[in-house]
Amino acid sequence: MGVLWSALPSHAGFKPPGDLSKPGNRRGLATRAVEPRKGPLNESTPRRPSRVVPIPLPRPDAPPIWELPDDPAISPEPGQPKTCTTSGRPTLTTLVPKSNIGFSATAYPTFYWFTPTHSYRIVQFSLYEVGANGRSKKEVYSTTFQASGQAGLSRIAIPDQASTLALKPKTDYQWVVGLFCTRKGRNGIIANGWIRYVPPTPEVAKKVSKSKLRDQADAFAEAGYWYDAVQALAAARREKPEDKRLSKIWKTLFEADAVQLSGIAAQK
Repeated sequence: MGVLWSALPSHAGFKPPGDLSKPGNRRGLATRAVEPRKGPLNESTPRRPSRVVPIPLPRPDAPPIWELPDDPAISPEPGQPKTCTTSGRPTLTTLVPKSNIGFSATAYPTFYWFTPTHSYRIVQFSLYEVGANGRSKKEVYSTTFQASGQAGLSRIAIPDQASTLALKPKTDYQWVVGLFCTRKGRNGIIANGWIRYVPPTPEVAKKVSKSKLRDQADAFAEAGYWYDAVQALAAARREKPEDKRLSKIWKTLFEADAVQLSGIAAQK
């Protein structure tokens, strides 16, 4: 399957192929409190990413995400409610198209999500390689962070120093972000999305190699590369947070018919 489809509007217009879709919930759903067991969230020891950073996108009070210390478990502090909640809209949301899957032009992508104001203490990110039959699932990366509780956009970049973490070409992966009260319990809220690494054609690679970030976002969006378009546009907005044209392009991207994340588009 090629990735260069019919010409699309400039300024981060995005339209993926019509037959590309995956099941799941990009908007957060509640999970039950159960004892930890062998399964998708507990199959292996979490590995730390090379970098986890807060995103000033473009507001100065964007939500910082800090790495947790090497403690075996975290329990609520004295007087802290055992039940955690979220407030406001949108809810926990992974930044993926309406189809729930997007293409990446790099084997080491960056994932974005929106977190509402909340009282959860733990953020867990997991990435799974999914078999061709859609049934088998293998955890390839997992890590845990301490949450600030503030609303805003956050990101995580898959470390590029370990070749075993590189995404395999034309293989589907599911990623999951969860908010939990404690590490031990599974009482929380989770959202997920899908990603497929498709190496870019020489034409696309040449087009983005010397372009400005804003133009890269346009080129990637026109070629169907969702994750790269979001990453380039987010980086451009970090460089120029007051640029009204970038804000408009951001709004256009997330309000596109194939995306329909108007709540994210409205985020300042």
